[in-house]
Amino acid sequence: MIKKCLLASLLVGAAGGAFAQGYAGALVGISNFKISSDYSCTDCDKSGTAVKVYAGGDIAPHAAVEIAYIDFGHASGTLGPSGFPGVLPVKLRANAFVVAGVAKWEVYPKFTVAGKAGLAVVRSSLAGGGVEERNSRGQPYGGLALDYEFMKNLRVVGHYDLTKYEVDSEKETLYQLGLGIQSQF
Repeated sequence: MIKKCLLASLLVGAAGGAFAQGYAGALVGISNFKISSDYSCTDCDKSGTAVKVYAGGDIAPHAAVEIAYIDFGHASGTLGPSGFPGVLPVKLRANAFVVAGVAKWEVYPKFTVAGKAGLAVVRSSLAGGGVEERNSRGQPYGGLALDYEFMKNLRVVGHYDLTKYEVDSEKETLYQLGLGIQSQF
C-alpha cells in the first residue's frame, strides 16, 4: 500500500509541468481519536496537537491533486475492560500520508471552499505496559477546506481532515481541525 502511495506521489511530482498553478501549505490544529466502546477509559485525553504539511497542483479550474503528511499527535489515558475502571496507562499515536483529489469553488472573491477525497496510509501505535502494537493500513480519507487570499499568492486556510486508524483489529475514527498558511506558486 505504501508503495502505491509513493508511486502516486511520484506521478504527481512528475506531472508538475501540467499543473496550471501549484500550492503548498502548513497548519497546526487539534486532533481527536475515537476510542472503542470495548474499553473503559479513565482520565482519557482523546485529543492531541496535529500538524499538517501539504502540496498540490491545479489540474483544471475547479480540480486539483494534493499530497499531505498529517501528524495527529497522541491521545492518552488508562484503559480497562468495558464497565470496569482503567488499570493500564496507554499512549496512542497516529500519522498519515495522504493522496487526494480536490474539488474547489470560489464562492466569493478571494474566498474558496474545497472538498477532498482520497487514500491515507495511516500508521498508528498503542503503547502501554511495556508493549507496543503498531499498524500501517490504507484507509479512506475525506476533508474540507476553507481559504481566504489576504495577500497576492498567500492564503489563510482552515482544514478538516477525517480518516480511520486501526488498533487491536478495531478501526476507529480520527480527525484533525487546523488553521495555517498556504502559498500559491
